[in-house]
Order: sequence, then C-alpha cells, then structure tokens
Amino acid sequence: MDDFTDPLSHTLTDSDTLGAQWSLEGEQRLFDYRFGAGWSYSDITRELYANSGQDGSRLQRFGDFDLEARNVDLLAGLDWHLAQDWTLVTELKWSDVSRDASSRNSNASLDQSWDFATPKIGLNWTPSENQRWYANISRSHEAPTFWEIVVGQVPPTAPAQATASLTELNVQRATTYEIGGQGRIGSNEWSLSLYHSDVDDELISTSDSLGVRVGTYNYASRTRHRGVEAGIKGLLPTSATLGGDLAYRLAWTFSDFTFRGGEFEGNQIAGVPRQLWAGELLYRRGPWSIGPNLRWLPQDTPTDHANTRNNYQDSYALWGFKASYKVNEGLSLYLQGDNLSDEVYASSYVIRNRADASQPTFLSGNERSLSVGMDYRF
Repeated sequence: MDDFTDPLSHTLTDSDTLGAQWSLEGEQRLFDYRFGAGWSYSDITRELYANSGQDGSRLQRFGDFDLEARNVDLLAGLDWHLAQDWTLVTELKWSDVSRDASSRNSNASLDQSWDFATPKIGLNWTPSENQRWYANISRSHEAPTFWEIVVGQVPPTAPAQATASLTELNVQRATTYEIGGQGRIGSNEWSLSLYHSDVDDELISTSDSLGVRVGTYNYASRTRHRGVEAGIKGLLPTSATLGGDLAYRLAWTFSDFTFRGGEFEGNQIAGVPRQLWAGELLYRRGPWSIGPNLRWLPQDTPTDHANTRNNYQDSYALWGFKASYKVNEGLSLYLQGDNLSDEVYASSYVIRNRADASQPTFLSGNERSLSVGMDYRF
C-alpha cells in the first residue's frame, strides 16, 4: 500500500501487476533482426482522503476508484549493413494501451484506449572503432497515467467539500529528429546529441494557489522541444612532477522548449532550465582523489507557462568539493562538501499556468553542508 500525502489530501494506492516479455535477436548475412512482444496488466485501487488543516490527519474519504491498466507491445527491427562503415536502422513498434477507471462511490466511469505505431529510421556511420555518428527520425507516444486521469480537489478552507473526478485525455505524440555522435580521442571520451521534437497534445499538469496538483490537460496547440546534450571526460596533460593525474568531467545541456501556438504561443514551457552545466576536476594519486565540482544554472527559468514577470527561478552556481580514499577494490571512504559558498537558491518550484507574487512557488535549496560516508561494492 502506497500512501502519498500532500498538504491537502492523502492518496492510498494498492496495486498488483502481471507482465510477460519475449524477445528474439539474430543476424543473417548483411542484416541484423530483432523481434519483441510485451504484455502487462495492473489492477489498482485508489482512495482519496481529505486532510485536517491543523495536524494533517485524514478526514473523510472523498474518492474511491477501481483502476485497470493494460499494455500490449509488438516490436520488429531490421538493421542493414550497407557498407563496412554504414548501417541503416529501422524499427516499428505497435502498442495497444487502455486505462479504465470506475468509482465505487457513484456510477462514474471512464474507459480510455489507444492504438498507435511508433516507427523509427536511422543511419549509423562508424568511420573508426573509436568514433560513431548517427541520425534518426522517430515517432513517440506517451499515454496518460492514473495520476493524471484521477483528479482530487480539496478546498483549503473547506476540506468537507472535497471532490474527485475522472479526466479524459489524449495520448501525447511527437516526431523527433536527432543527430549526434560519440567517440574517444586518446584518453578522452566525448558525446554529442542534437534533437528537435514537434509535439501534439502535450500533457500539461496544473497546480492550485497552494502548489497542489489539481489536474492535467492536453495543450490545445503544438509545442516544440529541441536542444543539445554534450559531454566530455578524460585526463588532462600533467607533468611527471605532479605524481598523479587530473581527471575531469564536463556536461552541458541546452533546452529550448516552447509553445508554438495557442494560449501561451511563443512562451517558454515552465520548469525546463534553458542551460545547465556540470563539471568536476579531480587530482588522483594512488588510492586518493580530491577536487572541486560545479553545478551552474546560468539563466533564469520561468515557473509558470505565462512566463509572468517576477516568477522565475533565479540563476545560480553551486561549488562543491570531494575527497575520497579507496581502501580496497570494494570499499571507499569520502568527505564531501556541497554549496560551499552558501548560495541562496531555489532548488525546486511549483509549475502553474499563471502565477502571481502572492502564491507560494519556491522551495529553497540546501545551505552549505559537509558529509562523510563510505561506498561498498560487492
């Protein structure tokens, strides 16, 4: 039994899931093939209780639902080795998905089912064993979950008036174009991916003035997700006098998620940082490693889809430090410091369609902290 509690309600979920999968892979001269099938069934009961505004204890039960989820997937893929360095990749997946819900307290019920195919075609180029490039075009689908279909609403000042309802939703669909590569140069490894997705019926969750999620809907127009993911790691050149090596890791994510039409046309989709950098530099000598790390959010991020002024997560940079000692092959001890500059920043926030300064939105991140611990691997 799972008990999820927010400031206004308790959600009790009890579920049983059965599933089976089958796969077959092989090769025939210039072709690699794969087939797969999967089936899963979940039987779920979900109860919704209002909370007491004083101590958070359960009050009346205002929702009681029987839920059933079924998923059937069939997959076939064929890779054709066109030449020594070139491979054409094709794949087709067909899915039959259903989400059925019925209330034990009333005659309310909602049965939803979707059938869809998700094809993919791509081209891989491997000019050397240390380098690979690829380009793909694919379709994707995301069916709603019961967290989005079953909606409970509890008035903060009148929990006795809490209500529960069922929401009819469409599958979120997207067409994605992607190019990228990965490889090694000496002791350095790199990866790069650029993508562009045109999305229809994007599933958008909404929250009330207290930050409690109150529903999900399909956005009435198109949205676009595009971005870059890049990373590099390896060893920096060092002199013999250093007596060790310098290991580094650097990752950069750029995300341009925007509404292409409808109510919020031209706005940035809330909650998605436009840029995020993460890096680490470690001096390693024998069993010891020591060095700084950085997590950097260089641009402000909107927290509502209307991109309301003064409702942005401020940019921040968090410096850290880690020292570790490898006792043996399985055991390591470490000392770690986080947010060493004691930066005041918002680590998370509530996403709304529209917000104003009077609504609680931000949760502050941890202050400067120091921790010690151990890692043991069997």
